Amino acid sequence: MSMPLAAHRNRSKKTVASGEPDSSAYPFHMRRLKKFEIEELLATYDAHSIANLTIAVGLIFNVAFDSWEQAVAALPFSDQRKQDLMMGTTQALDQLLKQLVEERTL
Repeated sequence: MSMPLAAHRNRSKKTVASGEPDSSAYPFHMRRLKKFEIEELLATYDAHSIANLTIAVGLIFNVAFDSWEQAVAALPFSDQRKQDLMMGTTQALDQLLKQLVEERTL
């Protein structure tokens, strides 16, 4: 099943090597998500929450993350919050979604 946000993955981005973001892309090249990207994220979040959050974080960093683990490792969050995200708890995922919707960045 295709996801609307997946189309954005093919845009020109810095590639992630060994699970760590390119240091030149973090955090100085972060950008805000666009309104239509937030709308697409919300439209498909329930069916593909982790996949779409991975893509959304990648859009912010302008990096095509290969996995959720790589995306979480790049986040400027506490170790506890990253651990909760890695466990995929609904509360942690929804908190990240809320932050992305409200702030459009990290």
